[in-house]
Amino acid sequence: MRTFVPGRLVEWKKRPGETVQQEEVICVLENLDLEVELVKAQSEERLSAYRLEQLRIVANNDPTYAVQVAEEEKVHDTSVLTVEKLEEKKKRLVVRSPIAGIVFQPPDKAENKQLKVVK
Repeated sequence: MRTFVPGRLVEWKKRPGETVQQEEVICVLENLDLEVELVKAQSEERLSAYRLEQLRIVANNDPTYAVQVAEEEKVHDTSVLTVEKLEEKKKRLVVRSPIAGIVFQPPDKAENKQLKVVK
């Protein structure tokens, strides 16, 4: 099973040999770089939302600010998408069973290095 999001194992919910149901949590990973990136993106999103709100207030009284409002809306939309993508990555740090079954012991790293692809 692969998560496609790098992380450090912080908690086993199920051990090799135990049965699992589909979508049951097997383990939880941690990625501090991802956490920092997410907090930074959330801060940028909040700041952009605040700037957009302030620009809209000013633009109500002075239509010349309409261009700046449009530009800040693009910035805000981008920041919202960035946060959504990072939150999706964070969700993948919780490894769930794709099917019901038994959790298998992963192969040793040494065994993985010895495996060869035969064509």
